[in-house]
Amino acid sequence: MKSKKETKNEKLKLLKMQIKDLKKILSLMRRHVKEERKKGPAIEAEIDHQLSLAQYEMEALSKKVTAAKAHCKKRKREIDEWKLWYNGVAQIDKSAELKQLQEEIAWRAIEIATKEKEISELSLKVLLAEGKCEQLTLRLEALANGIWEGPIDQEPRVKNVLQEIKRLENKVAKLP
Repeated sequence: MKSKKETKNEKLKLLKMQIKDLKKILSLMRRHVKEERKKGPAIEAEIDHQLSLAQYEMEALSKKVTAAKAHCKKRKREIDEWKLWYNGVAQIDKSAELKQLQEEIAWRAIEIATKEKEISELSLKVLLAEGKCEQLTLRLEALANGIWEGPIDQEPRVKNVLQEIKRLENKVAKLP
């Protein structure tokens, strides 16, 4: 069993490693922001193009989700129709027709399950595409608002890393 001192030392070591890693990231991010600022208007056209592509991707994925949902509804209706058909079969023939009903329901149920899995995967991709569109829109707004003209440390991406470093350094200072 570890003593309190060993646990404290491990926490301290972990925090210091995180701070060191964040400082490396900060350095890279500052360099990246400087390069972006040098590109200026060219970057705006690139972001706008990326946004158009992301919106197209999002719309295409949304159409696939809609088509897959429609396909599932169709198969579910078919299952209901088969059940209605079976309920309409004469009582004397029900046992003979039960196998056909089960076969018809089984392959449709498998197809529905496959489509529902596809729908969930596509829905995740739609959410990711929406996030990408939102990120690119924010970058365009930042360009329009002149965010590139202020100090680099006030740029939101850099500022967030600086805040996290400060938060971790405060944690280190509070350790007894």
